[in-house]
Parts: sequence; structure tokens; C-alpha cells
Amino acid sequence: MHARIVYDQGWWDRFAADSPGGTLFHRWKFLEIMEKYSSFKMLPYAVFRGEEPVCIFPLFYRSYGGLKAVFSPPLQTNVPYLGPAFSEGYYGLRQRRKESYLNDAVEEVNREIARLSPSYVAVDAAPGFDDVRPFLWSGYDVDVKYTYVIDLARPLDRIWEGFDASCKKRIRRCEHTAPEIRRSEDTRAFYQIMDERLRLKGQSSVYGSQSHEYLRDILTAFPENVKMHFLCDHGISGVQVTCEYRDTLLLWLGSANGHYNEYLIWELIKRAKAAGLRRFEIYDGHTRRLTPFKSKFGPGLEKCYSVSRKNIFGTCARWAYIALAKARSATVSGRLPEGE
Repeated sequence: MHARIVYDQGWWDRFAADSPGGTLFHRWKFLEIMEKYSSFKMLPYAVFRGEEPVCIFPLFYRSYGGLKAVFSPPLQTNVPYLGPAFSEGYYGLRQRRKESYLNDAVEEVNREIARLSPSYVAVDAAPGFDDVRPFLWSGYDVDVKYTYVIDLARPLDRIWEGFDASCKKRIRRCEHTAPEIRRSEDTRAFYQIMDERLRLKGQSSVYGSQSHEYLRDILTAFPENVKMHFLCDHGISGVQVTCEYRDTLLLWLGSANGHYNEYLIWELIKRAKAAGLRRFEIYDGHTRRLTPFKSKFGPGLEKCYSVSRKNIFGTCARWAYIALAKARSATVSGRLPEGE
């Protein structure tokens, strides 16, 4: 096998669309937008067995102050996962051959990464990529992450029955006022709302330093997939960005006040089911403070994996890139970095 960078957008998108592991985040335009706003250089690697494509593996590279790092996805983009996406044929192989393909593909990508001599490498793989042994054997650390998934194939009343009592109570309370949920393209307002709400909770916020044009470009590039929803009841009481791809609606970015949160999610669940989707994903089931809220909708739990490797300078590299991304985004948006 051999790995090489591929700059053929049409070929790349066809492969990503055919791959069972391909996500919206693997699409070429999405990768370009991440590159534009992250300060990282996109390295769209593909691995071939002869002329047969085995997988695509988008990486993002940056060198700053003598520190080098490789990420997939890049920092400060709010993209939950990326990593490799294997061909449809790979999934039909017998186990021994599948493992051979996987081992060789990871080895070839590691060889390309080694040429860059990074201090830190981190890959967050998409759900469904569950064999990380080749990374372990290559010296990577492996962390297990989780995502919540609601099965929309069930009748709507069965989905409702899975909600806990407090969740149902909050939704019913909100239904009395019947707030409007409408689509919006106002990314500036979305960023201001998210930044204010996170800061009020004492949480760090990328929204205050990253340009709202990042989300604007994504909405423009993928109008049928990425949608922004505003819940309005005497003002904007909730905001949510969703990503629709194949049979899944991903609850991607957003927040709402009080009981509006449960109501907004319930309404999006109903819309996703009416559209014929089969899965409703609420990402991040591994951050403890978030799980009491997200689990109240009665979802199932799916694993996804994060692999990383660093040398003695690796931890410094990671934090240096976070600081760099914030500073660059602040410059783009006309704001000063935090603390200045």
C-alpha cells in the first residue's frame, strides 16, 4: 500500500459519499472551510492498494514557534470527529484480510505523519470506526468517547415514553406558549448568543474569538445539510445548528434557556422523524456535567475513539495551537484575543 495526497475534489467527494464511514465533515468543501478558519494546512491523504483506494484520511498540520502538530479534525472548529473513512469494499472483507488492510493503511499514514516530525498527533474518529488496535501498536494512547443516539425508527409515542418525567414536564410547560421555531442565516447573532450564554455559565467560549463567518460559510456550502434554528418566544430563547447526513440528524451546536432546551430538541426530533431520518444524534456523552441533561431523552449510547501521540513537547504544542487559533480567529473577526 501507499499513501499520497489527493487534490481531486470530485474523486474525494465520491469516495466519501460511497464510504460507510464517510460523514459530512469528510466532504471536500467542509475540509476547505476548516482549513480556512483554523490556521492549519489541510493534508487530504488517501491510501491505495495498487490503484485501488482503501481509505481517505484527512489530516491538518501546523508548525508554530518550532512546535509541530497534526490533528483530525483541527482545533477550534467544533467538529466532533473526522479521521479515516474506508471504502465500501473494506467492510465486506473477511476479518483477517480486513485487519491486514487496516494495519497497512495506518502504517502508511503514520509514515507520512513521521515525515512532518510533529510533537503532537490527535485523531478523533467517527462513530463506527471501532478497531483502533493498529494505533495502539504504533504507540498511540486511546481514549473512549461516547455519543447519544435516539432511534427514530420507533413510533413517536415510544420515543416520548423514553423521556424522563422532568423532561416531559418541561416540554409540556413550553407547549402552552407554542413558541415559534424558524430557520435563520444570522450567524453573527448565533455567535453572540452562544458566547454570552457560555460566559455566564463560566465556561470557555470559542464563539468570542472565532469569526462567525466560519459558520456562515458552512451554511452557504451545505444549505440542505446544515441548518440553523432560532426558537422565538418574546425574543430569541434558543438556538440550534443541526447537521443532516444520510439517515442521521446530528444536534451539532446550540443552547436554549431553561425549559426551552427540551422543547427545542423535542421539536427537532419530530421534524427529523417526519423527514424519514432514522437516527437523532446528541454528541458528547463523555463529559460528565452534560450527561444528566442529554440522557433524559432516553437515547442509546455509542462509542467513538480518540487516539493521540506526543513527545516531550507535545502538551506544549497542543496548548500553543489553541492559543494560536484563538488569536487568529480574533484577528479575522476584528476582536482582540481574550486577556488583551
